[in-house]
Amino acid sequence: MTHPGGRVLVVDQLADIDPLRAIEVGRFERARDASHERLLSDSDIRSLLDTNGLVVTRNEVTREQRDLERYLDLAAVPEVDRSRVRALAPAPVFEVDVGWYVARKPGR
Repeated sequence: MTHPGGRVLVVDQLADIDPLRAIEVGRFERARDASHERLLSDSDIRSLLDTNGLVVTRNEVTREQRDLERYLDLAAVPEVDRSRVRALAPAPVFEVDVGWYVARKPGR
């Protein structure tokens, strides 16, 4: 929550626009990180901000290349689980879209 005139920054990987691909990537992300719930699409994030009275003032979507082994290290995936997670991965090196949103609470 922010006060009127306050700003919020949201940075997150975006869900694929293809629903089947989004499901596959979600399955991989949950295997990699048990705390992961789901990826949101650009329109989902915008709707969430709008529903909470925030107006997007800046937005950018960037492509990010990810090395699978480094990504697994980042989440501290145990070696015993890595084979199962690798089997769900898009590729040894893959690209994702990352959304950057600056939103402002109207007022003041």
